[in-house]
Amino acid sequence: MDDQLIAEEWTIHHPADTLTKPMHLEKGHAYKVKIEYFQTIRSAEARFVWSMPGQDGKDAVDAAQQADLVIMVLGLSPRIEGEEMNVHTEGFAGGDRTSLDLPKEEEDLLEALGRTGKPLVVVLMNGSALSVNWAAQHASAILDAWYSGEEG
Repeated sequence: MDDQLIAEEWTIHHPADTLTKPMHLEKGHAYKVKIEYFQTIRSAEARFVWSMPGQDGKDAVDAAQQADLVIMVLGLSPRIEGEEMNVHTEGFAGGDRTSLDLPKEEEDLLEALGRTGKPLVVVLMNGSALSVNWAAQHASAILDAWYSGEEG
């Protein structure tokens, strides 16, 4: 980006591998972007995405305080849950699960939303078992929706 190397990965990899780097972008500034990509397995897939910096869930809690009901959709993604994947985050080892707990960030946000005192409905998106002990004790309802599949 603007002739600065942001990420580089020239090994044989799975399409779900993700490289990220936080960057500060200025409003009104045009950025030169160059992406080089190769893949040797399965169908080629490359994505260039960006997101605004998080507020540790503050925006979600603020919205929940104004609502009559909170519906939180959370869980896992097939991009991090699978065999022999390059996943390096708490609760995972190479795509395999080392814990049945929700990812910590999701659990923390769920509990923060619960502290608003609003009725809380939890919708779980996942492909395997999840430990949702806090939600079982505090949520008004839990729906295990699993992954949406091809039609989803």
